[in-house]
Amino acid sequence: LVMDFYKGTDPDHPTRVTVSFVAESEGTRVAILHVPTAASLDLWESRAPLYVASWELCFTSLVAVA
Repeated sequence: LVMDFYKGTDPDHPTRVTVSFVAESEGTRVAILHVPTAASLDLWESRAPLYVASWELCFTSLVAVA
């Protein structure tokens, strides 16, 4: 699943999120790749730490209820 992602930017500066689902013996591993697009490259360095913290919070919460 590949999508333009606007959280923390605007419609003119999307980032790109790729979500992969990988079957494993105990269930499914979800992998997220979040990268800048050419339009959001100038914003990426200042915002990437916030994205990392947000993704970690989301997945920590999901693991807690799994």
